Amino acid sequence: MHGEVWGRLMAGDFHAPAAKPLTLVAYAVRRTVTAFVEPIGVGMELIDMPLFLTPDLYVPVPLEVTYHQAWSGVPQRWRRVIEVP
Repeated sequence: MHGEVWGRLMAGDFHAPAAKPLTLVAYAVRRTVTAFVEPIGVGMELIDMPLFLTPDLYVPVPLEVTYHQAWSGVPQRWRRVIEVP
């Protein structure tokens, strides 16, 4: 997704490394766009990422902790459907 956004905004290319095909990204927009890009792979720990409220002000988003808290609330019935055997 970031490759498409970046290509349209900046006419640049982005290709995630083969070992890390997923991407965490946060954008800060001033006169130009700055992307904070973190390629990740399946099973890797999610890092905290910034959520920009203004071009200079952000709050850190604890992605790994948030994921685990959300997952702990998923009923067992749905975990069996979602998890890969």
